Amino acid sequence: MKRYIWMSLVLGLLFFSCNRKSQQVRIPTTAQVNLVEEVRYKTLDVRSVGYGKSSNDAIRNAEINSFDILLFRGIPQSAYERPMVGTLEKDIKSDNSGYFGPFYKNRYKSFMTHSYDAVPVQKQKGGYYVAVRNVGINVLSLKSDLEANKVIRKFGL
Repeated sequence: MKRYIWMSLVLGLLFFSCNRKSQQVRIPTTAQVNLVEEVRYKTLDVRSVGYGKSSNDAIRNAEINSFDILLFRGIPQSAYERPMVGTLEKDIKSDNSGYFGPFYKNRYKSFMTHSYDAVPVQKQKGGYYVAVRNVGINVLSLKSDLEANKVIRKFGL
């Protein structure tokens, strides 16, 4: 009986020690996107925060965060306070995987007017980097593309 108790304790310790390592590598999710400037329904200039294992990952994450917030949550104090696509992010992405797959690989960059560091990339606790980027988004072009690919409906139809 004592042998079974000792074996279960050892297996439990192994399980928890392996589980801790996987938790340390996790990258925090963020929705820190703020409006910097808006030009009459045409372009948005936002400041976004991104995390990653390297500075390039952090920059990419910051850029993608700005699009995610615009499409699925809305940007406060702008003409796009409501989400452009909708709030059911997982369902919308899975229903339109043919559009969002290539979009998040590299296509989102075609809707950016600029992207530069607002604050230099810095190392954070746990070896992660944080990037605060100013990202310009051509909202008029993005909206037209979403309509053309039938992700959203045209106004009045």
